[in-house]
Amino acid sequence: MAKSATGEERSVEPKPRPLVRLGRQLILHVHIISFFCYVAGVVAILILPMLAKNTYISENALMPGSGNAAFSNSDTLLARSSAEELERLVSQNVNVQRAVSKWLIEEMTATGADCYVHPFSLPASALSSTRFPTSSGHFKWNTSNASVTGGDLEEQAPSAMSVVGIIRAPQAEGNEAVVLVTPYDPDDFWHESALTLGMGLALFSRLSQALWLARDIVWLVPDSKYGVYPAVANWLEEYHHPPINHISSHQDMKLELLRKTLSEDGESSQQLIDSQTLGDFKRAGTIATGLVYELKSGLRQGGVDTITVWAEGPNGQMPNLDFINVVNSIAVYRESLQLRLETIPGIKSWTWLKTVGMVFEEINKLTRVITPSWSFALPAATYAENMATLFSSMFFQIIGLPTGAHGAFRDYQIDAITLQFIIPTQGQDYVLAKVGRHLEGVIRSVNNLLEKWHQSFFLYFLSALNKYISVGVYMIPFGLLVLSLPLQAAALCYPVKEAGSATTDVSTQSSKINSTKQRAKKQRLERKSGADDSGSWLEALVLVGAVQLWAFFAALALFLISGTKTTAEFKLRCWLGVVALSLLVAFTVQKFLTGSMHYKRSTQAHTQSWTVVKAVTLGITAIDLAVMSTINFPVSLIGALTLVPMCLGVFPIQHSWRYAHSDVKSVVGIAASAVGTVWTLAMSPIGLPLLIWSFYGHLLDINSENVWNFAESLLQWRSALLPHILVIHLPCAVLCLYILLSRLPSQRQ
Repeated sequence: MAKSATGEERSVEPKPRPLVRLGRQLILHVHIISFFCYVAGVVAILILPMLAKNTYISENALMPGSGNAAFSNSDTLLARSSAEELERLVSQNVNVQRAVSKWLIEEMTATGADCYVHPFSLPASALSSTRFPTSSGHFKWNTSNASVTGGDLEEQAPSAMSVVGIIRAPQAEGNEAVVLVTPYDPDDFWHESALTLGMGLALFSRLSQALWLARDIVWLVPDSKYGVYPAVANWLEEYHHPPINHISSHQDMKLELLRKTLSEDGESSQQLIDSQTLGDFKRAGTIATGLVYELKSGLRQGGVDTITVWAEGPNGQMPNLDFINVVNSIAVYRESLQLRLETIPGIKSWTWLKTVGMVFEEINKLTRVITPSWSFALPAATYAENMATLFSSMFFQIIGLPTGAHGAFRDYQIDAITLQFIIPTQGQDYVLAKVGRHLEGVIRSVNNLLEKWHQSFFLYFLSALNKYISVGVYMIPFGLLVLSLPLQAAALCYPVKEAGSATTDVSTQSSKINSTKQRAKKQRLERKSGADDSGSWLEALVLVGAVQLWAFFAALALFLISGTKTTAEFKLRCWLGVVALSLLVAFTVQKFLTGSMHYKRSTQAHTQSWTVVKAVTLGITAIDLAVMSTINFPVSLIGALTLVPMCLGVFPIQHSWRYAHSDVKSVVGIAASAVGTVWTLAMSPIGLPLLIWSFYGHLLDINSENVWNFAESLLQWRSALLPHILVIHLPCAVLCLYILLSRLPSQRQ
């Protein structure tokens, strides 16, 4: 009998498998693991510049610098003389657009290129379409602020005009093309604009004589009176989607603008239009690459001629890394030009950034004493500079707005960048020659491509122009930050006492079995009486679902209200009122639904219902951040940095003291609860705007009008930051506030 009883006891609790024991240990120490995961994630972000690798060219067919540039001193003279001629024409004519357009048409025609003009119109309304920002890239533009909207092409009188020239490649059949963009503003035409167009003409003339061309060269001179981006995007729109439905009326409006623009003499204007077919939209092959460049007057930095590179596209989309590597390689090793990435002013002077760099440098010195061959840190100054470049690139990608006209090409999956050359007043011809040879070398390398850009990375960060951080490296800190969310959710669903029961000594097995039997008996009695733990889960799912639906409604309300013709301040007040009222309705409906559910809670479910809500919130937040990382990684990274501490550290205020005394050291528990409460209030829908205003209000001129205009710009540019704020951060903050203010039953119950 004793043996049978012993065998029965052993059969009750068999020895768990190693994987199960590992899971129990993780859940038992989940708070410590979560803390170290978050700290490790923050440290991993700070050491990203140290993990950056040297850039290299993956595509062998590019062969940068393999051929000698044909751009000579005569081309430099042509660029400078053309700029002087343009300045003289502009000074003699009241209509700058007419003078520049006629000059461009005559010069392009003289090179033997196909030439035409592209008139385009801008609608007066900002949001003329009911399509949400996830629609396709069909763009229309606002005349007041050049903001992008969705919608089809409308029949309106063109008000701006770009000039386009095409060189047909002698070594190809016109299947592919490279687009060169040199913008100018007729309302703000200066020496720099004339110099840019002069260099564009000299390069275009040189390329028209090149026998090695295997791709058509398209020179686009956009009229940027409403901005460079809308002009380029309008041309790309018609290039890929011609207005077939109303092509006759569209053509008539174009011809009318041509007659008004090219000449005051209607007869000579008509002859010019008929002879050159300037009104016909001509096309080249599939656009493989876009290159936007402009020349600016300035001083040499450190005695070196510099080129500023902009590469960020919509929602952080980057061109193929090989493209940037080719530009950098030819500039540095062939023409002695220094490339630099645009950074936000002031980041390099941050004291804490320099301090972190000095700390890493000192740690590296200590490690080299033990292992002399191990060197991982950068000098403090280099670290601060690389980190400033990395933070600036992340900031531009977080906002989601492209940093130049090259962003219009990314909407059609075309790799493009923007280059800004600094031309000093002294030694101008020498620098112009280097710029021309550099541009010719880049075009020649792109011309060598046998297929699309595909060999190198598309997902990367640049800490310097010769240092890159690949997706396999920068996903590590994100994974460390988000890892604690599912672990904490599992710990809330699986009681810690059960996790620790597997670690007890063998001598206590009989007492364990008795306690297990008592719990099982208690659960059977509660089930017979109708009590069920599933009711808490159902109530939590209804609550989280109601808050998520409210967040989607808030995003939809912002889209609908932004289309009304009222002031920005009134729109913001109206949206805030709608959001507050709808949140009240959502909680009322949630209370009604949960109140109509007929179930009886168990004792454990009654005392810890907030843990179920927190577990569901943790799971939903982890999924949202993971999905956002595939859309815009910097947005998901900043979301993980802000949401993970809030989700992990939030507890009901009434529960804080109980939670603190349940830990080994009550002081640690009190500190954790206090930090979680403060962070939750700081990241709340009310606390976060106040926090931003208190720190940056004097710098950013924050007021109701500017806040609403910024939100509208994010909406119109389809930035991922707006859905993150409204659909991920906002409901998570509301649920955390709900948990923080949850009422607990008394301990007698």
